[in-house]
Amino acid sequence: MRLGQHILPNTEEQYLKELGRTAENPETYVILDTSILGYLYKLHAAARKDFFNWTTELELTFGRLFIPAWAAHEYRAKFKAGKFSDYAPAGPTQLTNSLTTLRETAASFVDGDILNKIAYKGSREEFLEGFDKAIDELGSFTCVFNQQFDIWSIHGEIATTLSNCILDSDLADLCARASAVGDARNSHRLPPGFRDSGKSENKYGDLIIWFEILSLGKEKGFIQSATEEKNPRDLIFVTNDEKADWVYGPTKRLVEIKGEKKEIPNREPVLKLTDPRLVAEFQATVGHDKIHIVTLPILVKALSTIRPKGLENLASAIQIEDKVSKAREAEVTTQGGPADEESGATVTTEKLKYASETVLVPTRSTPLEENDSAAADFVFEYPLDALRDSAYELDGSDSIDAAIKALKSHNWYVQNPAVQNIKKFRDEEAEPRKWFVLGRNIYQAACGNAQKALEFMKNLDIELARFPQQTANHLLSGMLYEIYFNSDGEFRGTPKAAHIEEIMKAVMKAEFKNACDFIASKINNHENNIVFKPGSADCLPLIIQITEEQSEDDEQIKQTFVLQSVQFLGNERIATEDQIDVFFRSGPSRTTIDQIKSELSNSYAVPEWAIDVRLNLPQHANKILLLPPGKLLNLSR
Repeated sequence: MRLGQHILPNTEEQYLKELGRTAENPETYVILDTSILGYLYKLHAAARKDFFNWTTELELTFGRLFIPAWAAHEYRAKFKAGKFSDYAPAGPTQLTNSLTTLRETAASFVDGDILNKIAYKGSREEFLEGFDKAIDELGSFTCVFNQQFDIWSIHGEIATTLSNCILDSDLADLCARASAVGDARNSHRLPPGFRDSGKSENKYGDLIIWFEILSLGKEKGFIQSATEEKNPRDLIFVTNDEKADWVYGPTKRLVEIKGEKKEIPNREPVLKLTDPRLVAEFQATVGHDKIHIVTLPILVKALSTIRPKGLENLASAIQIEDKVSKAREAEVTTQGGPADEESGATVTTEKLKYASETVLVPTRSTPLEENDSAAADFVFEYPLDALRDSAYELDGSDSIDAAIKALKSHNWYVQNPAVQNIKKFRDEEAEPRKWFVLGRNIYQAACGNAQKALEFMKNLDIELARFPQQTANHLLSGMLYEIYFNSDGEFRGTPKAAHIEEIMKAVMKAEFKNACDFIASKINNHENNIVFKPGSADCLPLIIQITEEQSEDDEQIKQTFVLQSVQFLGNERIATEDQIDVFFRSGPSRTTIDQIKSELSNSYAVPEWAIDVRLNLPQHANKILLLPPGKLLNLSR
């Protein structure tokens, strides 16, 4: 639509899943802007590792990651000018200097009257000595930032990992081309870059990058199939520069309420689309309109709806950075719930009758007594609107329903405070079905990489211990059920196993026998599709054979490790391309033992601690492993 869209024809969940599937498609090309390279200086080491693992997968596996040559030029200029130093969080020295300045300022005006007003019991001298001591003690904590945000180390990571992705463009020719048409485009407000027309330098930078995107699309914008039919290839340009001449936000989007789609304001977050004038130019040049322009936070959120594992640290860091940025700009907005009162849970119109589905447990959320063997022998059961939680109706009358509504929002910045607020009502009495549905949605939010839900799952043993034991069993039952069953109560073809490690540890404990018995009763009819049962302490062997080889590269002897055999559940996982239909994302070129374990864990709902690696050369367990030519690695179900 060249006039743009007033209403985004999707819900937020649909928008994100569609974008996530497009990004995961092995035929899609991903292009990174200068702003993404700069953004890496704001991320801690674990988050950058997630990012580089993802980009390495794109570049090495399918050769589908690109950086415009002009973006690399801009990056070099900014790095040389030291502009990325301001991106990283304040280091220990900066913090100490700031606090020391505050201490000196305090010393100039603090007196007995002021100390009385703040109810400080000591003298002025004791106050200042305490201030000095606090500054000194803080240093033992802030020193960790020296290891995480070293500018030169981050630059080295970027150069090592991404240099091979830079397009081989003729910058001089592009500059001449941009200069020839730039003023005319700007005067007629033709995107991109016309908003930069007042700059004294680099005013055509966006236009040059756009020319490179068009050139890449023109050269490789179609996929040649076996039948010689040409299919359009999606291109995703990732930039945190959301200028109005790149993207725009429709005024409204859709939300599904009780089976019907309704319009709501497009905010929190504002979902944006590529400027229709850019889409039109792309289509005229390339021959199709499959061009997407998104920010890294939105792309990571979209990917998290498809395969959250491996992106947890990156997603969490993005949420923290977004919060910090808003605080810096003094633009913090209260995220008390979804943007619209009706944008919470998706429910159906069917009025389920669940009187016959009696809950066979005490309704009081109290711990079991040691001699209460009768209660311990109960098998939990929940009403249909809990098992099919798409039909769970939120009456909004209590704190639990409010938390469930927020967790169903698919919005990190609504979900995070909801998880934090759980501590305020964990001792309340409530129907077991409410705790069960809450458990489902905490796990679901974690599988979408909401930061506070991730923290809840990482510390699950501690979090469950803070609830009455019976309540904790209901929460854990909901989490277990969410792994194997979807929102309609149907058994999942692929389990939701992104964060099962702590769940599977917890369910082994005697105090969670009720939760273990409940999920056992539900998966009993699906044993053929389950290789690891909750509550089990068994380990499944993963037998890996590698060979150590040497090759000569630039007259130097290079040592490599080649993956020859991977056996799991009695099946060989390495095969030729014509023997398998689906293959491991990073398998065709290289992988690691940890990646293999992680992918198998996610595919089969087996916690990584239950996968027993048996490697013929254990001294090389941490090496990067190459696959033999013509071979692929299939780790899917």
